[in-house]
Amino acid sequence: MYVDESGQDTYGKIFFVAVVIIGSERDVLRGKLKTAERLSSKYDKKWTKARRTERKSYLQQLIQIKGLVGLLYYGQYQDSRAYVDLTVLSIVAAILDTTEGSPYKATVIVDGLKRGEQRRIATALRKYNVRLDKVRGAREQSDEFIRLADAVAGWVRDSVEEYGDMRLFFTRAKRRGILKKCKEKPPFKGA
Repeated sequence: MYVDESGQDTYGKIFFVAVVIIGSERDVLRGKLKTAERLSSKYDKKWTKARRTERKSYLQQLIQIKGLVGLLYYGQYQDSRAYVDLTVLSIVAAILDTTEGSPYKATVIVDGLKRGEQRRIATALRKYNVRLDKVRGAREQSDEFIRLADAVAGWVRDSVEEYGDMRLFFTRAKRRGILKKCKEKPPFKGA
C-alpha cells in the first residue's frame, strides 16, 4: 500500500490523504502506469511539477485502467493539524474496506515519511489491529505507485479547489469505482 498527502500548506484548513492498495496485480498495473506516464509526458514528475496538459492526459489514461477499480482511496479532512492521525485513519479505512475480513499482511509505504514517524504510524495502525509487515518511507520519483499516490492526493485537492477538468475526472473515477472516499471514522476492531 502506498500513501501520500496534500494540504499541510493550508495549516489544517483542508487536508487530503491518498491510499493506493496494490496486491497480486502489481506487475500488470506497474506496466500500465508506466505507459500512462509515458503517453501523458508526465513521466516521474510530482503532481505539482507536471503541466496541466500532462495532468489531464495522465488522468485520462488512469480512468481507463480497469485494474484500478477499488484500489484508490482518499481521505478528506478539515480544520485539523493532526496529520499523522488523519493519515492513519485513512490507511485503516482503506484496509478495512479492501480486505473485508480476508487475511492480509500490509506493507505501508508513505511518501516522505521520516524514520521517527515510521514507528508512530506502525504503533497507531497496530492499535486498529492492522496486520503489518512494515511501515517505511519512500521518495516520489522512486516508484510508479508512490507517484500514483502523489497524483491522487493532488488530483483530489485540485477537484475540491476548482470545478474544471479535475472535478470532471474526479466524478468519472468515483462513478467507475476507481476512486473511493475513506470512511471518516473507521470502526475500531479489537479490544
